[in-house]
Amino acid sequence: MEINIDFLKRFLNNIGSLFGENCEIVLHDFTGNYEKMIIHIVNGQLSNRKIGGCPSSFFFEHLVEGEIVMEDKPVYFNTIQKGRILKSSTTFLKDKNDKIVGSVYINFDVTSFFTIQSVLSDFLNEARENVTQERGFLSEMYRNCWNIIWYSVKKKLASRQ
Repeated sequence: MEINIDFLKRFLNNIGSLFGENCEIVLHDFTGNYEKMIIHIVNGQLSNRKIGGCPSSFFFEHLVEGEIVMEDKPVYFNTIQKGRILKSSTTFLKDKNDKIVGSVYINFDVTSFFTIQSVLSDFLNEARENVTQERGFLSEMYRNCWNIIWYSVKKKLASRQ
């Protein structure tokens, strides 16, 4: 099966629309000039990359004698400028001879998720402490009520004797 670039671009646009502006998708063509490998990008504002640009250092770290030497990388994390955290995925495109000729990088800015996780964790820990304190209070109140009832029952039983 040959790679239909037009279909791939439309598909990547749809994925970008589905996941919104926090999802950057970059299509690379490795068959040409290394300095102009980006042939399509969706939501490029995330990394400020543009069509005609070069790939990230990730590409060059796996380039051996002009060939990419690695498998798809389904999930990994990295950071970009301003301390943003990206959850990323790289899928390589291969020709009919199984040679890597391009790639699709998907980067999703998850910084807000970590912030939300931290806020929720703080909130729930405080709530958990309050629940524990309330349970302690309710347990003590329950014991006191039980003691009063038991005292009254014992007193009543003693008066019958």
